[in-house]
Amino acid sequence: MSEKQRSLPAIPLFIGGSITALIIISILVFISLMSIFGGIFDEKKKQEEGVGGGFAMCQPNGEINRSVFDARFKGAGVFDGKAQLFIDAATRNNIDPVVLSAIAFHETGNGTSNMVRERNNPGGLYNSSAGSFFVFSSLEEGLDVMARNLYKNYYAMGLVTIEQIGNKYAPLGVANDPNNLNAHWIPNITKRVSEFGGLSMNCEVAGFDSGLGSPVRGKIIITSRWGPRSFMTPNGLYSDFHTGIDFNCNTNDPLLSVLDGKVVLSQWHNLYGWYIKVAHGDKTTLYAHMNAKGLPVGATVKKGEQIGLCGNTGNSFGSHLHFEIFINGGTTRIDPEPYFKNQK
Repeated sequence: MSEKQRSLPAIPLFIGGSITALIIISILVFISLMSIFGGIFDEKKKQEEGVGGGFAMCQPNGEINRSVFDARFKGAGVFDGKAQLFIDAATRNNIDPVVLSAIAFHETGNGTSNMVRERNNPGGLYNSSAGSFFVFSSLEEGLDVMARNLYKNYYAMGLVTIEQIGNKYAPLGVANDPNNLNAHWIPNITKRVSEFGGLSMNCEVAGFDSGLGSPVRGKIIITSRWGPRSFMTPNGLYSDFHTGIDFNCNTNDPLLSVLDGKVVLSQWHNLYGWYIKVAHGDKTTLYAHMNAKGLPVGATVKKGEQIGLCGNTGNSFGSHLHFEIFINGGTTRIDPEPYFKNQK
């Protein structure tokens, strides 16, 4: 360091115009921290309200979304390119390939654990008589035994939902789980099921498509469908998994309840804007981006009754209705479009 450099005063950095600069920097740091914490709080709020994570999705037509399903296997350790092996093993044993895949990915760290790489054991199956984990001759054999075990000990006993399987597969408060890691099993499997495109079995809603009314007046025009999507925005390319379908409507057009029910949620959210949830017994429907707050919580509604107004609030790029359907006590989203196929 030169004499000139050593002689530069330090104190004047905090005097005069530099104080303004310091204040500006401090404000920017504060705003950044608030944005980070705000995002964390918003994510927690999304999970509490059913926006984003925490809810399994469902394909009510019983068909796997192959583009989404296959994409999960790319780069997934020994599972890379092996999507069909999972489908075949699940089909042979009459279980959902999505559930089989979600559990295997969870148990093996996306196909990278020593258990599956060295033992071809994707389910962590334990041989109690030998006091060690099973070793299989191939991944196909390991998957088949895992699928057979899931059918015998769960599906055949009527345990078919993620919650039912999890309560037996990873029970809470057991002696061999001192750190309570089992508490994360159901949320993690639920998240993975959604990442694979949604359940393909035990999702049917008998009779729901008969008698379902339209949530908008006039001709039904679906502008965005359920599933993965990408489109350009002023901020660049936006990609997500669309958890409902969008209906065309104009600002302040009436939005209608599709069935008799009761309003269980009516409030503002940064993503949904003004939105409402209506419970219909074993089903719940959601109506988002409304122009103003809709009917209050507790209001009873009839099929075809107005519950709010079409709008462009929240994370929206134009007036429309974002519509979702939940089943299984409000824990599972399903694709709503099949229930409108006879009304288009």
